[in-house]
Amino acid sequence: MKILITKTVVFIGLMFVSFACKEETVAPQTQTGQISLLAKYSVVSTLQLNRLGNPYPLLFAVDSIKVTRFRVVLKRIKFESDNDSVEFKTAPMVVEYNISGAVHEIAVSAVKFGTYREIGFKIHRVNDYDLDDFTPAERAPFADFLAGERYSMIIDGMVFKDGSGGQPFTYRSRVNEEQKYNFNPPLAITSSNPNVTVTLRISSGGWFLGHGGVLLDPRDPRNQDIIDQNLKVSIKVFRDDDRDGDDD
Repeated sequence: MKILITKTVVFIGLMFVSFACKEETVAPQTQTGQISLLAKYSVVSTLQLNRLGNPYPLLFAVDSIKVTRFRVVLKRIKFESDNDSVEFKTAPMVVEYNISGAVHEIAVSAVKFGTYREIGFKIHRVNDYDLDDFTPAERAPFADFLAGERYSMIIDGMVFKDGSGGQPFTYRSRVNEEQKYNFNPPLAITSSNPNVTVTLRISSGGWFLGHGGVLLDPRDPRNQDIIDQNLKVSIKVFRDDDRDGDDD
């Protein structure tokens, strides 16, 4: 009788070990990777100048402009594949670019394995109701964008005439538009390549240029349409796995 009980215990124990081994061997593998989104400020111009020119005389002639701060509100950042759309960052966010040119991280998000061919986002003219679910600390970076009229981009800097002196300016843009950029080649996120980095670079070299390369005074409201158009086309998005701020 004792021998029978011992055999039964051993048999049950073996069944438990066998079951545990099977559970380990069929554990599902992860099917997600991640995308890191970086920001890079550059003074190198990448835009094609708008040759329509400025139809109005300048109120203040300037010969040089120095940018000291740049902020933009982005919303609904998403990556598109053939079969899926990944909402990378839905809520509005203020991205402050490092004027020294240092690359910095905006956000990181998990994404399903797949081939992503496009990124889309909105340069957003922020509203109060966009921030209804934000805490006071989360709302704080948006204060300047809600002061007076609503804004999407704010540039601070100095304007100079005859290479001397210098007057401060703050340029506020009301641009409100969706932008999309294709990746060529597409971003392939797989088990062997799970982590991908993308940089959103903005180049200020052409922001204040008008017809024939004339420098536009950002303090003159009649230059706003041309400057806003220059801002919209100064953005470039590309893969940047070495995180150096240049297209891989």
